[in-house]
Amino acid sequence: MGMIILQEPPKGGQAGFGRAGRLGWAVAAMVFGMLLLNHGCSRYFGGGGHVFGAEVAQGEVVATKSRPSTSGRRRGMVIEATVEFATADGRRIRVEDKTGHTGSLHPKGERLPVYYDPANPEAALIGGTAPFTVTPYLFEGVAGLVLLVAGGVLLIILTGRIRRARQR
Repeated sequence: MGMIILQEPPKGGQAGFGRAGRLGWAVAAMVFGMLLLNHGCSRYFGGGGHVFGAEVAQGEVVATKSRPSTSGRRRGMVIEATVEFATADGRRIRVEDKTGHTGSLHPKGERLPVYYDPANPEAALIGGTAPFTVTPYLFEGVAGLVLLVAGGVLLIILTGRIRRARQR
C-alpha cells in the first residue's frame, strides 16, 4: 500500500496561487476585458455599423413576399423583403433579405441602410433586418466591460491586502 504525504501550502495563500499569482490573474482579466471592450465597441460603432469596413448605401424596399415558415415549431408565414440600392459607382443592386420575419417588418417603400462590400455588393446585408449580427459585438463589449471592472476591483482589493500585510 502506498503512502500519501501531505504538504503544507506555502505561506501567504493557497498552493500555487500566491499574491503575485492572484495579481497576475487580476491584470490578465483587465487586459482581456480591455481587448474585448475595444473589439466589441469598434465593431459595433465603427466602420459602417454592424458590418465592419462595409460601404453604406440608402436602400428602398421594392417588394415583399411571404412563404411558409420552415422552422420546426413555428407555423405561419415568414415575410422577406427585397431592397434596391445604388453602389458608390452608380450600379443598381437588388438584395433579398433571407433572414425572414413573421409579421410585416419593413413595408414596401421604406428606406433602410444597406451594408455592402464594394467588391461583392450582391452579398449585402439589409440594415435593421439582421439584429443577430449586432448582438455578438454588443455582448462582447459588455463582457469586456464586466471583466475590466472585475479585474480592477480585484486588483484594488489585492493591492490593499499587500499594503496592509507589509505594514504589520
